[in-house]
Order: sequence, then C-alpha cells, then structure tokens
Amino acid sequence: MRVRVRFTERDEAMITSLANHTSTLWQKAKFYEMATVDGLTQLYVRRFFEQRMSEELRKAQRMDRKLSIMLIDIDHFKRFNDTWGHQTGDDVLRIVAKKIKDSVRKGIDIPARYGGEELTVIMPETDSNGALILAERIRQSIQNTPLDNPSGGAPLTIHVSIGVSTFPDHAV
Repeated sequence: MRVRVRFTERDEAMITSLANHTSTLWQKAKFYEMATVDGLTQLYVRRFFEQRMSEELRKAQRMDRKLSIMLIDIDHFKRFNDTWGHQTGDDVLRIVAKKIKDSVRKGIDIPARYGGEELTVIMPETDSNGALILAERIRQSIQNTPLDNPSGGAPLTIHVSIGVSTFPDHAV
C-alpha cells in the first residue's frame, strides 16, 4: 500500500529552509578545509599549525604538561625535482605526508606542512622519549617505502632528517 503525503506550503518552506541551511553549512565546512589543509599533502597548513601551536603551548604551560614538536626535512629534495621532475617531488611529499599521518595519534597529534619540503608534528602531552620514538618510527617507515623510479631503474629511497624539541625541557 502506497501512502501519499501532501505537504503544506509551510512544510515546503521549512524543507527548503533546512536544505539551504544544510548547503550553507556544507560549503562553510568545505571552505574551512580548503583554508586549513594543504591540497598536495593533506596535512594542515602552516597558518593552522602556528595557531594550534600557540594554543597547545598555553595549555601545556597552564596544566604543567609536556609538549613536544617534531620538524621533518626531506633530505636532498631538490634532487628529486631536478633529476626526476616535479611530479616525482610531489610523489615524495605525498608519501612522506602519508607515513606521518599513519604514524601519529589520530585526533591528538597535529601534523602540518611547514614549508616546501618541511613538515612538522605537534605532540601534546608527549615527553622527549616518546617524541624520539615516534620520530624514529616515522623515519624508518619513510625510508622503507620504495618510490618507483620514473626512468625505470632501481626504486628510489626517501630519507628524512628529524629534529625534536620538548617543552619545558628545551624551552629558553
């Protein structure tokens, strides 16, 4: 049995209003993502990183907690671009970003693209030892991920250098 529902003008106006509101919210969410997430790496952009770093530092100070930060630099990145092209350089950035995202605590750590081939991770409530363990896990994961050689030769290997600093241990 099929039931026919008739909507009043008021019902239609309410449905239209809800649909418009939903559309506006979806657009705002999309614009927010576009403003805070790097399109190539899918990591947060530097502006978002700086804002969150300030917030996390204030929270660590207020709550007397540890806060670690990691800076990751892709070794010899210019060589990937110059030798195999910018598409390969983009592939390197995507691989490194994915390995970072796969390694950090979801919803807690904040991975971001700091500059061209420099990436960073904010690690709330993480001491130096925990940050170093994560840094080594990320370094090994990246190094153990082969990249297809565009010229058909042996797979390329990506190496990164990682520095770690912890508040308040390394604060001046």
